[in-house]
Amino acid sequence: MPRYIDIIAPESEEQLELMVNRAISLGFGAVGIVGEFSDLPSGTFRVSIVGPSSIPQEARKIRSKVRLLLSSPKTLEESRKVTFSKLVDGVVASYDTGRPNFDYVSAKQLKRNEGTLLVPVAWMIRKMLEEPHVIRNVRLEVRIALKAGLYPVIASMARDIREVVPPRLLASFGEFILDLKRDQAKSMVKDFPSYLISEERRLRTKGVALDEVQGSH
Repeated sequence: MPRYIDIIAPESEEQLELMVNRAISLGFGAVGIVGEFSDLPSGTFRVSIVGPSSIPQEARKIRSKVRLLLSSPKTLEESRKVTFSKLVDGVVASYDTGRPNFDYVSAKQLKRNEGTLLVPVAWMIRKMLEEPHVIRNVRLEVRIALKAGLYPVIASMARDIREVVPPRLLASFGEFILDLKRDQAKSMVKDFPSYLISEERRLRTKGVALDEVQGSH
């Protein structure tokens, strides 16, 4: 059954526990954690964001240790490179590069792995205060993802407890800032991320990524 899912990026062990407890209390059924933490609280899963230069070599080493492996390309060339890799579960939308980097080619390549385009709400909001065009860029990338048949995910990517918000506010961000229909926005906080971390998807894509995890040298 789909649950509301969030992904956060705590800056300390102390913040980690506080943020997870708050997210669960607000209605999230599971919380993804970005960061090098030795132990994770119950109800969480590991997420790693690697640079394009770490794919595929470094990505192979950590693939089995994390539930989601994401990348944050800064150019169109990097985006096409990382989405071509079957090790990658998704890419972070272009919130900090000045222009869109995620095109239809990248989206179709990522679809082979049933991957996602991640919209990092807190990171976007910080950048929007300086560069309003960020909204236009991410909105375009979300439309490209949907056209290609991808399942975008909206996550807070909170760095401290003040940025952890209820699921309905993440959905509202998608509806009013990204110009999505309400049902679409809600699915990007609930249905799509639930499937992304599901056992069903893991089994469907296991064979797809196995050869690349083992690597051809």
